[in-house]
Amino acid sequence: MDRITLLEHREPWTTEPTPTRAELSRLSPEEAGLYDDLRYDSLSASLRLEQERLRFS
Repeated sequence: MDRITLLEHREPWTTEPTPTRAELSRLSPEEAGLYDDLRYDSLSASLRLEQERLRFS
């Protein structure tokens, strides 16, 4: 998921009960930046957004 999609869908954000902090070496620089924001709680603590909750519009 890209940063724009994540930020445009704040309403359905939930909390991940068991977040991971694993290193992911195959991400693009943009994906790695967003992943770091997620795993270090820069946007919200233990943020989770399930793709099933995204609007199609």
